[in-house]
Amino acid sequence: MSFDAAPQLLLNGLLAGSMYALVAVSFAVIFFTSGAFHFAHALAFVFGAYTIVVLDAHVPLVVATVAGMLVAGAFGVAAEAGVYRPLRRRGAATLQIFLAALGLLAAGEAILHIAFGPGAQRLEGVPGGALELGSTGLARIDVIGAVVAWLAIGAVLAFLSRSRLGTAIRGVSSNRELAEIFGTNAQRVYLVVYFLGSALAGLAGGLIAMGDVATPFMGLELVLAAAIGVFVGGLGSYWGAVIGGIALGLAENVGGMFLPGYLEPITAFALLFIMLLVRPSGFLGRRVTLSGRGG
Repeated sequence: MSFDAAPQLLLNGLLAGSMYALVAVSFAVIFFTSGAFHFAHALAFVFGAYTIVVLDAHVPLVVATVAGMLVAGAFGVAAEAGVYRPLRRRGAATLQIFLAALGLLAAGEAILHIAFGPGAQRLEGVPGGALELGSTGLARIDVIGAVVAWLAIGAVLAFLSRSRLGTAIRGVSSNRELAEIFGTNAQRVYLVVYFLGSALAGLAGGLIAMGDVATPFMGLELVLAAAIGVFVGGLGSYWGAVIGGIALGLAENVGGMFLPGYLEPITAFALLFIMLLVRPSGFLGRRVTLSGRGG
């Protein structure tokens, strides 16, 4: 075990954690409000990334990224309005909605596989080069991605805490029935959070594709990371989701000093397992019911 690589691994962990924080917040916005384990959220990451792949050669990268967010957001609205809402009206249980999300994910991945093939898609025109910090080096696009991720996280948290619609979202998240008594339209709030969370996921998928590649199945790993970040950070807390994402990024990278590379994929689940044993409510969470809302 050598600590010579510790500074580089720590910086890599902070960059990865920044992206995982964005991923976790995108999932938390939907999960905390609707109580649905929206596993098909994985497709929002992919739709965002592949929209940028399609538009990359025709429009500036910033425009393609915004378009990716809009496409991913539209998918989230379609999933809520076309799949989850009809199920809720028929009295579907949480497990049935989760199974519907799995079916939606499988269908979406199959369509993307047919349309684009199984191979990885690489973006052109991405800023290259590296930033040297003493004995460490960081890819320029990774630093840009982290900055964009934090700007997006800050904007969303400010929106949730300071806007009237954000107050409505927090009200439905806390107690839907009481919020509706005071005049909040919960169905409209659901559409908003599915759009917002999915748009954030589209941004995250695009940023990750810029630093790596886009594949039809890239979303599955990201939605798992999002869920783990949310549970580690604490259910009901958006700042907890941010902290959980950072902790996950650091654990995966700093763990490289102690574990061989082929064990890196289990680091996230090990972190979740340890947190459930030591602090089941997460870093900043509250006690919750099985539906995902406060108990």
